[in-house]
Amino acid sequence: MIKEKYIDKAWSEVNILDVLRDFHPELEVKQKGSRYVCLCPYHDDHNPSLNIEPSKNRVRCFVCGTYLTLFKLVQYEKKLSYPEAIRYIYENYLPEIHIKEIYDFGSKDDEQRWKKKEIQKSYMAMAHKFFRQEYLRDYHMANFCRDYAEKSDDNPEGRWSKELCDQLELGYAPGSGNALVDWARGQHLDFDVLDSIGLVYKIENDDGTCYYKDSFRNRLMTPYRDKWSEVIAYTGRKLDYKPGDKD
Repeated sequence: MIKEKYIDKAWSEVNILDVLRDFHPELEVKQKGSRYVCLCPYHDDHNPSLNIEPSKNRVRCFVCGTYLTLFKLVQYEKKLSYPEAIRYIYENYLPEIHIKEIYDFGSKDDEQRWKKKEIQKSYMAMAHKFFRQEYLRDYHMANFCRDYAEKSDDNPEGRWSKELCDQLELGYAPGSGNALVDWARGQHLDFDVLDSIGLVYKIENDDGTCYYKDSFRNRLMTPYRDKWSEVIAYTGRKLDYKPGDKD
């Protein structure tokens, strides 16, 4: 288990822009105020759509939906677990710290709790990408959700500016069927983990079998993040739109 003070140290002292450039030296990065932009390396991009925010240690693409914090970037690029990603950062960007110093070798129970927490965080991150992609899709239910959230000259009834909605990374939980359950099944995810983080719930039949249903349906999904910008929970605002309605 990694000591929290060393997680904080990596977060505060390592710049995500430097890490991204090391992974993708071909990128031509331009500064725009406090952020930077470049072509997104995660899809076929011809108009710079990747936003790099060093002050928040994150990169975001509003076209393909990529959202990576410093630690998630290393995990994604190097195919590492969360603890392995932090070790990678220390070995490559903070070599003055002896690697043994960052670990807290507690009890077996502590180790199991840590592993469970990291699995839950990875599932929450995957679910966040699903909700975000649904929010950005072009179909009547997602359009209704965006119109509810985003205020513009053409839509004065919206609640907040588009810029704020993008900053919050709002999502949408579809109202028809069990969209998250179906998606998770296709990803071969563990439903007990999804149940433990409140995104699905289990229904047990009299014969001992069980099945799962989405916890959120037809909801505007607002993510809550920890101090390292990792999604740790959601609040879902119910929408008036009825999935059976026609536009």
